[in-house]
Amino acid sequence: HRDLHSFPTRRSSDLPLLLWTNVVIIISLTALGLFFYMKDDGRDVDSIGWLPLVSLMIYAAAFSIGIGPIGWGMIGEILPNHVIGIASPLATSVLWTLSFLITRFFEDISHWIGNAGTFWFFATSTVVATSVVYFWVPETKGRTLDQIQAHFKNNRSEERRVGKECRSR
Repeated sequence: HRDLHSFPTRRSSDLPLLLWTNVVIIISLTALGLFFYMKDDGRDVDSIGWLPLVSLMIYAAAFSIGIGPIGWGMIGEILPNHVIGIASPLATSVLWTLSFLITRFFEDISHWIGNAGTFWFFATSTVVATSVVYFWVPETKGRTLDQIQAHFKNNRSEERRVGKECRSR
């Protein structure tokens, strides 16, 4: 009988793959925004008419090997067993609610801030998400659930210490 808390969660690292595919997503969304900016500005985009299709294909590929599957895997690797039963369905509900809202209001957003602005907004959102992953999501390769949980506890202790120092000044 092996204690699951002392068994490393995976053999290879998905964190660099997640970060790099997010960078690819940012580039593809930025390129889409640039295409629509040029088109809406009245510039001739016939010579780059292929750009939206290629950008969407690259986006779909990067999403399919990056945040699409890795995000779900990280839920099981980072969350402790006593909360995963609640946190996993909650995360699923939030994801599908946001997916619905984006789909439902995409056209409204495009009318409000333009096609270019819409894709640049999504690119900026991905920059924020990538920053969160880079700065706060721990590497789980070769680490046990207990080690990962200790990482979060240490960060919270450090945040409280820094907060107290700032308030005392």
